Amino acid sequence: MKDPGKNQFLLRDHTVDPDTGRITAQPGCLTTMLPVQVCAGDRIAAVVPDLQFQYFFYSEKTEESLIYTYSYDPEGNWTSYDPEESDPCWSVQPRILHSRGFVRLTAKYTGEEGKDLFFSDLFRLEETGRKSTCAAAQETDTDPDEIPGWMRQEAEETAGKTEQCRSTDDAVFFLLADTHYTTGGIWPDTLKSLKLTAELIRPDGLIHLGDLTDGLLPVRYTKEIVQEMIRDLREIAGEPLVCLGNHDRNYFRGNPDSMTAEESAKLCMNRNETSFVEDLPEKKIRLLFLNSFDPEMKERYGFSRTELVFARRALRTLPEGYRILIFSHVPPASEIHVWSKKIRNGKRLLRLIERFHRKRHAVLGYIHGHNHADQIWNGCEFPVIGIGCSKLEYFEEHKPAGSVTWYRERGKPSQELWDVLIISAERGTLDLIRFGAGEDRHV
Repeated sequence: MKDPGKNQFLLRDHTVDPDTGRITAQPGCLTTMLPVQVCAGDRIAAVVPDLQFQYFFYSEKTEESLIYTYSYDPEGNWTSYDPEESDPCWSVQPRILHSRGFVRLTAKYTGEEGKDLFFSDLFRLEETGRKSTCAAAQETDTDPDEIPGWMRQEAEETAGKTEQCRSTDDAVFFLLADTHYTTGGIWPDTLKSLKLTAELIRPDGLIHLGDLTDGLLPVRYTKEIVQEMIRDLREIAGEPLVCLGNHDRNYFRGNPDSMTAEESAKLCMNRNETSFVEDLPEKKIRLLFLNSFDPEMKERYGFSRTELVFARRALRTLPEGYRILIFSHVPPASEIHVWSKKIRNGKRLLRLIERFHRKRHAVLGYIHGHNHADQIWNGCEFPVIGIGCSKLEYFEEHKPAGSVTWYRERGKPSQELWDVLIISAERGTLDLIRFGAGEDRHV
């Protein structure tokens, strides 16, 4: 993944607080909202003559509270500010960086009013540290693009189990949920693990169950990050199949810079509608994707009447001999949802699917994310399957009864969590082969 910080919009009339490393208002200044990844030996210089600038350094260390408690950083920043490595003095001179990590840059510059300015308009980052012959750089740095040994081993084991399980007529998808991209998070590693495993098993596609980011940043930064994420996912298995999550409207925690459902669908799904059907004729499988969240409604979690109509049509028009598998971000039943006592139209949706299943016995199951936990719920006539989060996170609060939350640790296989989903219309089964924390499941 390209570092989205390296071509980001610069934030006008803001700077960085040298005591906390947080963004703060300051007329006449421009700053990088997103910290930019750097290596020891890299060189930062201004491209505008006599431009005064500062830099603020952030280490790769993540505060444990962000991983092991229910917590979101308001700036989407999982790095740790290091004032000792920072240079808050205004200067026009280039800087050589001494450590691997991230930096924010601030400049005394207004430019043409009303015109967007980008990182590359003011700054040049020479990535000499990655190929540096400097002994100090070699001792302190490793290539950020290097694939660790544990990841290769996990990819080989996942691919091996997949090949033992799949048959010619099965559909194979990578399945992940709740990535919640942050600067300094594990998304670059998750992307590496997906690409590495895809080279071994060649999946038919990739499914993302929503919450690509936290939805806390100004919308222009969220859009830049999501666009980069989707571009990277396309390289793995073509256009990803995405459900909208409750964070994907960019409204989380009252963020005033939110998106409409249509804007979010275009950004995250590359579609004009928030729900859709994907047919796999050669496999005799239909995939149904539903929108399960609307912040403009009193009962935000759940399904609109339009979604029910769409689901009914998708079921009624299912070709003979096909099986159908249904996806959404939020679970369809309040019994497995801790954030509300009711799922809007959830019972109606389940009854609709159950009535169809009694007639055709064609519903393979229902798969959702959102709970950040694994679960198979048998409270209706088909299995409802919860998927744990790809975000590096481990805590057991705010999880539904009967679910499982797996311990996670950075730098080990358990930092990752996603599945290879094997769908068999002939056998009427689902197999979920886990990459990282958790266990394989057969449904």
